Amino acid sequence: MACQYSCENLFHIKSGRIEATLSPRGAELLYLHRTNGTDVMWPGGIWKGTAPTVFPILGGVPDDMYTFNGSTYRMQKNGFARTSIFMPVVHESNRVVFELRSSEETRECYPFDFCLQVEYAVSGNQLAIRYCIENTGNQEMPWIVGAHPGFRWDRKSGWLIRFEKKEHLQFFHPDKTDGIRLDDEHQIQLEESMFDNGANSAFGLQSSYVDLIPPNEEFDIVRIYRSQMPYLTFWTLPAPEAQFICIEPSTGAGTDGPDLRERRGIHLLKAGDSEIRKIHIELIAREKR
Repeated sequence: MACQYSCENLFHIKSGRIEATLSPRGAELLYLHRTNGTDVMWPGGIWKGTAPTVFPILGGVPDDMYTFNGSTYRMQKNGFARTSIFMPVVHESNRVVFELRSSEETRECYPFDFCLQVEYAVSGNQLAIRYCIENTGNQEMPWIVGAHPGFRWDRKSGWLIRFEKKEHLQFFHPDKTDGIRLDDEHQIQLEESMFDNGANSAFGLQSSYVDLIPPNEEFDIVRIYRSQMPYLTFWTLPAPEAQFICIEPSTGAGTDGPDLRERRGIHLLKAGDSEIRKIHIELIAREKR
C-alpha cells in the first residue's frame, strides 16, 4: 500500500468484511475497501485530501476573515480541523477514536474552548463515523461539523447519484436556484458540467441515504447514510486528473457573508453542553454480469 502519509502513524481497523485506514492528521479516512476489494477512496493528487474532518465551518469566508459578536478572526477554508493533528485516544481492532482539544493555536482563529472527538468503527460492510462536539468553555460556541470524503470517479459516463426518495434538489449555488429534479428512479447522471461553477450544496432532503453507483462491477456501490446531517455538498475540481467526487454530509454550509451567525445551519452550543452527529458509509458489491 502506497502511503501519502507516514505509514507508521496510520491506524487500521477491520471487520470480517471491510477494512479502513485512518490518519490522525485531520482525523482523516484514507482507505476504505471490502476485504480483497478495490479501495473506493481517492488516493490524493491534484487535491491532496482524501476525507478530512470539517470543523468548525464548511466552505470559506471572504478573504479568510469572519466576524462573531463584533470581533474579527482569520479562518482557513473548511476550518482548521482538517489540518490539525488529533490525538488517538482509543484504538481497537474495529474502532479508533481521535480527539482534538482547543489550544493557544486554535484560539487565535476560533476563540472558544472545545473538545472534538471523531470515532470510526467498522461492522459488517459499514463504516460508522461519530462526531462528538463539546463546549468546554464558559461562552456560547458556534460550530458546523461534517465529512469531506472524496470517492474514486474516473469522470467517464455511466456513473449515477441515486437518492433513497424522489427529490427536487434545491441547490443554493447562484446558478442552481431552480434546483434539479431527479428522474423516476430517484437518480441523476454524474457529469462534469455539474461542477462548472464549483460546489453544489443541497438542503431540504427527504432521503436518509444517497448512493454513488459505478457503471460496472470494478467499483462497489458507495451508500452514505446522512439523516443527522441536513446538508449535502457535491464537489470536485475542474480538471481531467481530478478523478474523484466528494459527497459531503454536514450540519451546515457556507454563505457569502463574513458573519458566522448568518451561515446556513450554524449551531450555537451552550457552555458545558455537547452534541453528537453520525454518518455511515456502506459498501455494496456489484453483481458481475
